[in-house]
Amino acid sequence: MSRQTTRIRPANPEDYANPAVLHFGADSVGRGFIRALRLANTGVRIIFADADEELVGKIGAMKGCGIQGDVDANGITGGSQDTGNWKMPKVASAAIHSHNAEALSDVATRDLVLITTSCGPAFMPEVASSIVTILSTRMRTGMTPLNIMAGSEDMPDATTQLRSHTMEILSVDPAAEGLKKYVEDNVGWANLAEEDTLDVSGDRREWKLEIDATSLKTTDPTVDLAALS
Repeated sequence: MSRQTTRIRPANPEDYANPAVLHFGADSVGRGFIRALRLANTGVRIIFADADEELVGKIGAMKGCGIQGDVDANGITGGSQDTGNWKMPKVASAAIHSHNAEALSDVATRDLVLITTSCGPAFMPEVASSIVTILSTRMRTGMTPLNIMAGSEDMPDATTQLRSHTMEILSVDPAAEGLKKYVEDNVGWANLAEEDTLDVSGDRREWKLEIDATSLKTTDPTVDLAALS
């Protein structure tokens, strides 16, 4: 597959006028995570990062994808869906390869306000390594603060774990003292709490993630993430 599929493919050029959220994990779990955070309602553009080059290519070739749905030969199926008071529209998404340093650095210089992931513990070191690439670029180019959130079912401290992996990478590099200071001053690490809505039979009807707003940094451009909780 050509290298082009690992670069950002905006649905429309004007999408770059909106703040960006980078989410690691473009599978159905990852898209469900974005839905649970209700991010599509904030007007942000979602950029997915994934190690599956075929999936990256399918998302990148589309003009947008639904929060829910399966990936088939035609890309991601599924579109707008009503969920209680939250209407989940198609998101104008792009996709990059999560190990492509050039693409990660490109995203870092956009109006990136939030990094999220729904990966499990086994993949956190990989995500942390990619985050270090992004933060290094942002420090070098003088970019403003952003927030990072990680979460999955039964992992309420996922963001804390991701922060630990990130800082561990920096701690073994004597040249990273400046970057460590930048991270402390410019990155908000917000943990997430699960909230399930059950139907009358006791089955899950909706999964929401509530944000620990006390840990958030003020970003530029501003997205009121606290209002989602």
